[in-house]
Amino acid sequence: MNHRHADFQSSVIPAFSVTSTTKSVKLKIEDQSLTAGLSNADAVILVAAKWLVDHRDSIVGPILPALKERFGLRNIEAIEAMKAAHALSREAFE
Repeated sequence: MNHRHADFQSSVIPAFSVTSTTKSVKLKIEDQSLTAGLSNADAVILVAAKWLVDHRDSIVGPILPALKERFGLRNIEAIEAMKAAHALSREAFE
């Protein structure tokens, strides 16, 4: 048997615990400003999607940067707008 392995197994590490006197403060979900921003972002994404359905042919160049510039979207929001526009255009043909 390897001596290092045997030494490792035979060593005993004493258990200890840490106590803290500070309390964690977490806001309720209603009090967090992020939730209000999500509904606004969803509305902008929907507007961008509807605009994209109507103006897709007039966009020169890549669609993602055009949506980001026109609506002030982040990458993920522009992608969501493109997905929503695709879904809206599919619904029109069904």
